[in-house]
Amino acid sequence: MAKTLYACTNCKATYPKWQGSCKACGEWGTVEESTVPIATKSAASTLKPAAADRLSKATTGATPQRVKDIKAQNVKDRLSTGLKEFDRVLGGGIVAGGAMLLAGSPGSGKSTILGAVAQGVASQNKTVLYISGEENATQIAQRSQRIGSMNENIYILSGSSEGRIGSPSQVTEVANTFTQIAKQLNIPVLMIGHVTKEANTIAGPKTVEHLVDVVLFLEASIDSPLRMLRANKSRYSSTEEIGIFEHTETGLLEISDPSGFFTNPHAENISGYATSITVEGMRAFPLEVQSLVTPSPLPNPRKLSTGVPHARSLMIQAILEKYAGLKIGDKDVYVSTAAGVTVSDSSVDLAVAAALISSYYDVPPLPKSAYIGEISLTGEIRKARYADRRVKEAKRLGFTNVVDDTTIKTVGELVAMVKKTLK
Repeated sequence: MAKTLYACTNCKATYPKWQGSCKACGEWGTVEESTVPIATKSAASTLKPAAADRLSKATTGATPQRVKDIKAQNVKDRLSTGLKEFDRVLGGGIVAGGAMLLAGSPGSGKSTILGAVAQGVASQNKTVLYISGEENATQIAQRSQRIGSMNENIYILSGSSEGRIGSPSQVTEVANTFTQIAKQLNIPVLMIGHVTKEANTIAGPKTVEHLVDVVLFLEASIDSPLRMLRANKSRYSSTEEIGIFEHTETGLLEISDPSGFFTNPHAENISGYATSITVEGMRAFPLEVQSLVTPSPLPNPRKLSTGVPHARSLMIQAILEKYAGLKIGDKDVYVSTAAGVTVSDSSVDLAVAAALISSYYDVPPLPKSAYIGEISLTGEIRKARYADRRVKEAKRLGFTNVVDDTTIKTVGELVAMVKKTLK
């Protein structure tokens, strides 16, 4: 006897009735009718040994061991990538047997940075195999030549196996295969993943992120050459560190000291900016916030934010209007960070407010001032995380005036302070 089922020709998922599209892989028109035999009691009994045999093969050699008898891997023995910023995010370098996933939007520099990693590893007399399922060998060689990654220890393999390129089933199978290779051969494997445009998350099944040991994100903005590398998951190190790069025609340049990258020199009479000291991982560096408050010709004024979370920017504007008397609800307001760097540090609130006040009254901010602190919904100033580290860095960089919760208590006092330069 046989019964009718419907199976996807792309990923083999089955359904009891016909579907216009496969829910498993998202493909349209791939679900077709098929028949399968109905197992009788005797047939079922013959299947059990086969299933048991598969289980036996899958677990061959797998026997319980005492945890104290297992030799733990020393993750301190790491292989440098040749990029200090990359090594910083990985906790010092690559761990043997580690499976890593590097994700980022198209054009962010994923292939470029891995080309540099390949060069750094190959220069240590290590063999590197660069595999691509999209680009051909000529394209890879051209980029390698442009960024100076032409070591004789680097090998290129280009090609793809069966299945639709980029389909969920293929992505999962490839990630699983290379993760197993990394574990069995005790070699590091780095894989590239794309980011969805809508949600800015890794494209494909979440299973892939669970399979690997490290998930890295290369953040990029179309308005800035800045690239920030973060670890969203790591079984070998902290996820708090970041690596900073600048994207150029010849590759990604490391920015070991970002002090001058996130601030700009200004003339004495320029208004609408303020500097804060932000902390990313173990690094503290200055970040300039810029603002423009101007009369709006529109019935619904524009409120735009770049770098600073938009909801946070709107909240600070509302606080200034209620507690500091700034009538900005009917004005166009633009808030941005220097270099377009994305910041989620709430301790930058005070700098955002200072930049808004400076632009609103058209007065330059106090010279050599750093604004450090979070603003509460009551208009009060809260102490920043790692306040001592921020103040120390501010003084090291030459800021003679640090404005924080020890200097002022409310946004009203901040307005009075900024307006001191009002003529």
